Amino acid sequence: MTAIISTTAYKPDGSRTLSVSRGKTYGVNLVANAGDYWIVDLAGGAGRWKFKKADIDFHMGAYPLTLSNFKGGDRVATIKAIVSECHRFGLLKNQCAYVLATAEHESNFQPIKEAWWMGENWRRQNLRYWPWYGRGYGQMTWDFNYRLYERLTGIKLTKNPDLALQPNLALYILVHGMKSGAFTGYSLENWINSKQTNFYKARMIVNGLDCAGQIAGRASYWYRQLTVY
Repeated sequence: MTAIISTTAYKPDGSRTLSVSRGKTYGVNLVANAGDYWIVDLAGGAGRWKFKKADIDFHMGAYPLTLSNFKGGDRVATIKAIVSECHRFGLLKNQCAYVLATAEHESNFQPIKEAWWMGENWRRQNLRYWPWYGRGYGQMTWDFNYRLYERLTGIKLTKNPDLALQPNLALYILVHGMKSGAFTGYSLENWINSKQTNFYKARMIVNGLDCAGQIAGRASYWYRQLTVY
C-alpha cells in the first residue's frame, strides 16, 4: 500500500492518528471496506488504521505511472491494446485472461458510459452514485475512484468525469485497478496467481459475485486464445 499524498490515518476508535508522507509504502495483511475509508491491518505489527480511500493505493509490486499511446479502435485493436497493457503491468497470462473477460462483460471492449442506451437524465435519476457512474472498459464507479485516478494521472476527472472515456486512460484504469485492488480491495493476486486460478471468485475484484460464472467461462476462453502471451 502506498500513500498517494501526505495524509493522516486514524485508529478505528479515533484514539490515535498516524502521519503518513507521500510515497510511504506499507505491507498490508487485511483490508476492509468502510465507506470512504479502508480499514487496514499494516504488516510488521504496526496495527490497524483507517485510511481515506482517495489518499492511498494498493499494488502488488511496481506498476507504470504513465499512460500508453492507445487512441482507441475496433474490437480487435482494443483486445490487442489490453493485452499490451497487461504486459506493461507485468500480469501473468491467467491474469490477463481475466482482465479481457472483465472488459468484455462490462463494456464489450468499448470505453462506454454505464447504461449507454439511456440518457443523462435517466442516469441522474436512477444511479445512486451519479455523476460517478460507470465509465470506460471496466466501468469504474464511485467518487473516490475518480479522485484516486485524478491523483495518480493528473487528469482532472473530478471536473470532467467523462475524461475516463479516453481510451488510454480507460485502459490504464482497467488494468491498474484490477492489479492494485483499487476497486474493491481485492486484487488479481488474491485469486489469480502462479499457484491458483480462481476465475469465479476473481469477480470480487470488481463487483461481488455478479455474473461470476459467466465471466469465469469467458476468462477460460481468453486463456486458451492467449497462445503467444
